[in-house]
Amino acid sequence: MLSRLFNLPVAWIFCLVFTLFQVHKSNATTGEQWNYFTTSLFDRKLSSGAPEESTPTSINSDSTGRHLHIRIHGLKLPFDTDTAVHIMYAFHDASGAVVLDPLQGNSECSLQVRLLDSTAPSNLWAGAIQSEVSTGVEHLRIALCIDGSISTAHYKDEIAAAVEHVSAYLDAKDRLALTIARAVPELICPMSTPDSVSYHTIAKNKFEGYGISRLSYGCLWTLHTFKPNVLVVMTGSDDYALFDIMPSDLLKQARDQNTSIWCIALGDRVISAPWEFLALFTGGRFYRTESRNSPRSLDSTLAEIFRSIKFTTRATVALPATIAHRVRAGCTIIVQCPLNDSHQADSIVVPPEYEVALPRQIVTLFERESSSVDSIYEPLLDALAAVVNVNSSHVIELIGHSYGEGNSEQERYLAAERARAVAAALRRRGVQPHQLRLRAVGDLLPIYPIANTAQEFQLNRRVEFRWLDPQLLPYELVTTYVWSETEALRELRRWQDRGFNAYIEEVMIEQRPAFRIKLWGYATRQQAEAAARTITQRYKARVTIE
Repeated sequence: MLSRLFNLPVAWIFCLVFTLFQVHKSNATTGEQWNYFTTSLFDRKLSSGAPEESTPTSINSDSTGRHLHIRIHGLKLPFDTDTAVHIMYAFHDASGAVVLDPLQGNSECSLQVRLLDSTAPSNLWAGAIQSEVSTGVEHLRIALCIDGSISTAHYKDEIAAAVEHVSAYLDAKDRLALTIARAVPELICPMSTPDSVSYHTIAKNKFEGYGISRLSYGCLWTLHTFKPNVLVVMTGSDDYALFDIMPSDLLKQARDQNTSIWCIALGDRVISAPWEFLALFTGGRFYRTESRNSPRSLDSTLAEIFRSIKFTTRATVALPATIAHRVRAGCTIIVQCPLNDSHQADSIVVPPEYEVALPRQIVTLFERESSSVDSIYEPLLDALAAVVNVNSSHVIELIGHSYGEGNSEQERYLAAERARAVAAALRRRGVQPHQLRLRAVGDLLPIYPIANTAQEFQLNRRVEFRWLDPQLLPYELVTTYVWSETEALRELRRWQDRGFNAYIEEVMIEQRPAFRIKLWGYATRQQAEAAARTITQRYKARVTIE
């Protein structure tokens, strides 16, 4: 062999050596890349922001299937006229590393859909999966939209540390933008290469939360501004101001521009259903970190999201139209595969669409013993007033809350004053008085029954709103006319203490401003007449029906 080699021309020898060098260099680069993306996420230490050196992990396709488990990494469920399910899944070995195509290309996996509205066998559908292994060459346009409300302030250190490490999970050709969702969205870092993120000052105070989360608006603004193909949302709040932007608006925009939404809930308080719904109908997934039931860190969650997008097996399954149109009512998606003598499966429960509605809509928060509306809530009041003005035939109820600010009478007085302050701010923005109902509950319905931190105390001192249907409750009772606002507030508390839904309406009497107390909540005139008789007999008060 050596004699033959020495007989070759010098140019040939040079070409042979150069080729062997390039092959070695290519294999080394590929090995480093595979090792980086397939090493167990939970064994990696990220003290410096770069992945720790580790032994190369085998990803050979001739795996025996032993000690492997299958996991769903992302879903895009059918919506409107679409009937296809798009799946990202992968096989993991005992160390957590991804093993690509352990079946050597044989499509033995199947997908099942079990509807939640019944346990009947007819509600279980199964079909074969046609898979395609991802090569990891997809270049990403990623936007991180971080909740900037007071509820997320507790996690500012974890968020800042995780953002510092983001560039370690991305390729040089990927692009990344960072935004904060407050009453008005704030841009931290424009869409740029991962290595340039470090040039932007990412101090912990950038993630200091205050005010109410307007996360839906911030997400929609981010989608419109940067057109990402991946949107990662971080939130620690369950108090959302969904005045003008609904989850359905986000869903439509994301699907129109083919953006997958991934949500990371920080802690246990985040209501998962709206974000699970958005993630599972756009191609992403919902994660919960740093909670009582999940020790998962924010670092490892971000790493898993980005690796899932780049290095998983993709598949598409067409559902029958009768099944596809019912998944929004809730279902369980199951991916299963036989491996040797074992049967591997993973599942995701999709919440029904009606659970997307949130239990509260907060307009403003307040300082202790104060009913002054802070200027940071003006964008929220602008948005709410715009929506109410457009819906001129609808009525909203403003509900005042207080906490730890005196005795029961003082608490109720502060709660009423806060509702009055928000009503006045809305009237200045064009909302008509007849569209407003006010109620004060004092300290009876705190978000945090035992508040320990300044944030928890402030979230208990709030004004919420809800829509009322005037067609369902069209009749009201007029009880009292007074000249001063102080006396009106006193009468308002008196009727509320008696158990009535009451509010103050401003009127003009002989060209002088006055106030009248009205009781509302009567669906028929018969109900209103019965209530009027009871009030006349019990309280010796004369009321009229409107």
